[in-house]
Amino acid sequence: MRRPTATLLVLLCSVAIALAAGDVHSMNTASAPSITSLSASTLARSGRLVIHGIGFGRRDSGTVRIGGATAPVTRWSDTSITAYVPEAAPLGPVRVHVAAETGSSNAMPLVVTLRPDGQLAWRFQADALYILQRPAVGPDGTIVAHDSSGFVYALQPDGGLKWIFQTPAFAYGPPSVGPDGTVYVASINTVYALGPGGTLKWRFTDATSQGVMAGPTVGPDGNVYVAMDAAGRGVVALSPTGQLLWNNPGTPSISEYGGIGAEIVFGPSTAGAPADQLYVAFDRQTDPRLWAFDLTGVQRWVVATGGQTDPFMQFQAQPAVGPDGTVYMTSLAGDTGWGLFAYHPRRGALAWTLFPDPANGMSAPDVGPDGVIYLARSLAYLQAVDPSGTARWQVSDGTIVDYPVVSPTNAIVFAGGRPDFGLPGFVRAYRVSGRLLWQIDLGQENGGSQIMYSRPRFAPDGSTVYFGTTILGGDPDDPYCYLYAVDTSRRPRERLAPD
Repeated sequence: MRRPTATLLVLLCSVAIALAAGDVHSMNTASAPSITSLSASTLARSGRLVIHGIGFGRRDSGTVRIGGATAPVTRWSDTSITAYVPEAAPLGPVRVHVAAETGSSNAMPLVVTLRPDGQLAWRFQADALYILQRPAVGPDGTIVAHDSSGFVYALQPDGGLKWIFQTPAFAYGPPSVGPDGTVYVASINTVYALGPGGTLKWRFTDATSQGVMAGPTVGPDGNVYVAMDAAGRGVVALSPTGQLLWNNPGTPSISEYGGIGAEIVFGPSTAGAPADQLYVAFDRQTDPRLWAFDLTGVQRWVVATGGQTDPFMQFQAQPAVGPDGTVYMTSLAGDTGWGLFAYHPRRGALAWTLFPDPANGMSAPDVGPDGVIYLARSLAYLQAVDPSGTARWQVSDGTIVDYPVVSPTNAIVFAGGRPDFGLPGFVRAYRVSGRLLWQIDLGQENGGSQIMYSRPRFAPDGSTVYFGTTILGGDPDDPYCYLYAVDTSRRPRERLAPD
């Protein structure tokens, strides 16, 4: 029998390697990616684009280019990619293509436009079912949102997408931005610090905790504060570089029953003094409490409260602090019903209570620069309360109203709502006298009713308000929601009430 030649041995080895790799064909026969369709033919810069096709391969080895610019990407599979039109993309007709390990795809046409300009300054389409957490605003005007898919978006004041970062699970607390622009977000039991471009600066994980219950929130001293559950460290203070400064599990230990998403709030223990205390409140099912800690980690006081959770008005208790340091909270007081409670900041003594009628549930309170407190109750009433505890005014027109927040300039009270359950929502601006100024309808979207879902956040000058939405009954095969920016200095064409 003839012995195999060297050439034949090389050929046999090549076949064996190919078989071991699960492919009897040469690697050169792999097909280049192919785009079959785009979700839109015209899209504004920073608009969300779903690219359908085949052979896109792995995300870590692929790139989407739109008009020659690299596009930010949230999701990537072999047959579908979700990307965003880069701000660097030229206006007008451009080409979209995908570069993968196996080559470059065919090009598909897309027309890139500017974002519209008006009272609705812009809306950004997030790649998730909802934005529950309140957006954050940085010192340079950057807006940060953290959605239910774990994507963190940083946007310019004009709505342009700056960067995207992904956490392993949904947002456990609202984002916060430090004085140097560092973004802090939380998911599960980890706090992430993100620098320019969305790069990870550091992370802090409480391995014994099941998750974050409040924060991360940047305090008046520039440190980062977060509250973990009872199995973890409790209230935690971190330096801007991620060092653990102190932690206090609380007495009794802080814990939460089924709620996430509160901010940690700060205030002075003495009227007129700098903020030197932080407050957290948690619904412990049978033993709800409000805690006060100083900024060195000492628990100053704790008081028992009523039930804090209402599925329609308040996912988790959110205290508020007035200009004189008084701490306000809404909760359920047994057979008396829901009420607004005011506490002295120094010792936690109850200053006064207000039980309006009806009050079948209350939103978290918000306090204006003049000390007036605003809240929604019974799914129908917008209520203003004087710092003395006297009801100032209430308005109701039969619609559902929720999440009232007063502007930093004390110019308007902004709230969300809807005509009835199952219907699309709206957002409204009221004067601080209770007079309705204007309304923007959110309408049907993606086959469902869109409603405001996060607590709103004003820009520091009060000129713009930001909020996140969800789409009830939307298309489950194409889940998305929006982050909105509304210009509060403009008026709609059809005014609902005179100046």
